[in-house]
Amino acid sequence: MSDEPLPPPPGVEQLLELDADAWAWLLAPVRGVLDELAESDARADLAHLREAATSRLAGGPLRRELCELISRDGPVWHRLVVRVRGREDRPDAVGALLEAVPVAGRTLTGRDDARPSSTPPQRAVRDRERTQRLRDERDALRRRLDAATNQVGRLEQRVAQLEQLLGEHTVERDRLLTAQARAEQEREAAVQRERRRRNAEVEGLEHQLGELRRTLDEERRQRRREEERAARMPPRDAVADVRPPAAAPHRPRVVPGRPSRLPDGVHPDTREAAELLLAPGRRLLVDGYNVTKSLHPELDLEGQRRWLVALLGNLAAARQVRPLVLFDGDRPVRGGRRLHASGVEVRFTSAGITADDELVFEVEATDEPVVVVTDDAELRARVAASGGDLLRTAPLRWIAP
Repeated sequence: MSDEPLPPPPGVEQLLELDADAWAWLLAPVRGVLDELAESDARADLAHLREAATSRLAGGPLRRELCELISRDGPVWHRLVVRVRGREDRPDAVGALLEAVPVAGRTLTGRDDARPSSTPPQRAVRDRERTQRLRDERDALRRRLDAATNQVGRLEQRVAQLEQLLGEHTVERDRLLTAQARAEQEREAAVQRERRRRNAEVEGLEHQLGELRRTLDEERRQRRREEERAARMPPRDAVADVRPPAAAPHRPRVVPGRPSRLPDGVHPDTREAAELLLAPGRRLLVDGYNVTKSLHPELDLEGQRRWLVALLGNLAAARQVRPLVLFDGDRPVRGGRRLHASGVEVRFTSAGITADDELVFEVEATDEPVVVVTDDAELRARVAASGGDLLRTAPLRWIAP
């Protein structure tokens, strides 16, 4: 053991005033001292302190009891000084306990000696310089820690701002994608309407061209017949009395327009009105199931469709009209003959589009007179607002051949 002077033990209050870090550091060598004394001194007051958990020695009654044991100037304090004095990592507060003025004549061996303390003053200076240097390093590390903490706070705030901005951009992107999809749907619907209108115009022009050609051929044949008849007629002076031909009876006609105007005295939805509206070349739109369920509800759906298509085929051949019949829903996929009649167009609506909407689209897609056959009050009101002519289901059957 060394002959260096033994500092006096600290008071209980001095030990209790040590901060948590210094006391936690000091507990490790204190436990080592208690374990050393257990081999030579099995006192009961040391046994329960050795067996106590470190957390219980860190505060409360056991800490005070341990501080009282250290401050008694006994073997615990002597051995603790030996363990701690040579260590450079001890806290400043623990070093201050060891730098207390030593008791004259007492050394680490426990012998009384009248010699004065032999500790050189240079060592105390070195200890103070080392202590100050450690304090400066500690302060520098604390400042660096504070600066790093502030920088982390700023970075976390920036990350939060970027996450908020990302969320706003994501919402805006979703809104733009939704608007783009809606615009694409509207554009496709507009293209389909325009395509139907153009097709209807082309069909109308082709029909008019056919009518003009038939009229021209009829006029040519009539001219040839008149020329042949004139060649066979006797000279004018051989005819004693020639009566003028009887005038053809006057037949009322509708006034063209959108909608057409019936002559005076002709009531709507009568046979006479149907015959005037279904003139040659007229576009005829038929609300399929509305007509079949009104006139032949006893048939199944396939039978209703075939009956109506056949009726419209006869009507197209007899009156030279251009029928289009619309049925709600997809085209049936079951086996059987295909719905077909000369001059009749059969169409089934796509998903999400009703026959009523398709009929109104067809009316609005052309400027020519259009006749719509239906008993549906709502559809009749929409067609009338679009300028189409209306005919109920019963007159259609009256004039069909």
